[in-house]
Amino acid sequence: MKIQKICVIILILFIISTGCHYSEGLKSADKAVAKFHEQFNKKEFEEIYDKSSIEFKGVFNKEKVIKDLENIRENLGKVESTVRRGWAVEKNSIRLETTANFETKFERGSGKERFVFSIIDDKVELMNYEFDSEDFKLE
Repeated sequence: MKIQKICVIILILFIISTGCHYSEGLKSADKAVAKFHEQFNKKEFEEIYDKSSIEFKGVFNKEKVIKDLENIRENLGKVESTVRRGWAVEKNSIRLETTANFETKFERGSGKERFVFSIIDDKVELMNYEFDSEDFKLE
């Protein structure tokens, strides 16, 4: 009976500590998305790229990313509002990886955005960004 109680306590502590990671990861991602949209609205596309993770930079060409963001901004306008529609947080031995999906309303249309962030301590970096819209298609 005593062993059973200890196991239950350990399980509860594990669930609580895991939940904290997920909550922290989601909060960090939401802040990072707000910052991304603020920079997007100010046309700070180079800064968005420069602050992204090494994984992002290893996969995506800087000029292409900047051109794609410029095209989205030029055709759809500023971000007016966004609503998170799904998320996932994974913890590995190195970092938290948070994926967040958003439906975003722009001045002249709407789109779906998918962000993946790497979170190590308090450092949040963009690892992946995907955009899709019925109102505008990237070339």
